Amino acid sequence: MHGGHRRDRGRRQGGARQGGQGLRRPHGRRDRSPRHLGRPGGRDRAHPPPRRPRLHDVRGRVLRARHARARPPVQRIGAARAAELGVTGREVVNPPGVLGPVGYSHVVRKSGTPVFIAGQVGADAAGAVVGPGDPEAQARQVFANLRTVVAACGGSMADIVKITVYVTDMAHRPAVARARLEHWPDGDFPASTFVVVSSLAMPEWLVEVEAVAMVD
Repeated sequence: MHGGHRRDRGRRQGGARQGGQGLRRPHGRRDRSPRHLGRPGGRDRAHPPPRRPRLHDVRGRVLRARHARARPPVQRIGAARAAELGVTGREVVNPPGVLGPVGYSHVVRKSGTPVFIAGQVGADAAGAVVGPGDPEAQARQVFANLRTVVAACGGSMADIVKITVYVTDMAHRPAVARARLEHWPDGDFPASTFVVVSSLAMPEWLVEVEAVAMVD
């Protein structure tokens, strides 16, 4: 008796399942099941929301803009102030609050392409020493060599923004100053460092000057 009751219940449940599988939607009805509704909020997958700018992208743009305002390129300064500074676009800055320069400038800014000039000595093109034992004669030859080298790069002495002077004796300083004044008579000197050394590469050399120029 109990076994037959279980079989009848099984047939009723099976028939219900078969009937459920055999049902069809009326013709023309749209399927409104959740899988066709797209993403939450009703937004379609084909139209994703606009991408928000990433934090590092925004931060990078801000830093680049701030850097451009804080430190404009030297070329931009020279071009903007060319008429004010002269044809060379050269600007000398000797700010208050530091020791006043004598025979040099604290800061020189200029537009152009950097040209780095090796140390020049008091020797001619053949290698012969000009003015053996004479620091002033050698200093004049040194600056004449500088003029020749910078001219070969399309520049002039006005394009030199930095020099480093090496002498074998502090007593040679006045002789170097007189020779230097011949090339910058208006006192618009390049930035300069003066160094006393025990010897140069050749014992007969008394003065050597290396330089940096900005050539347009």
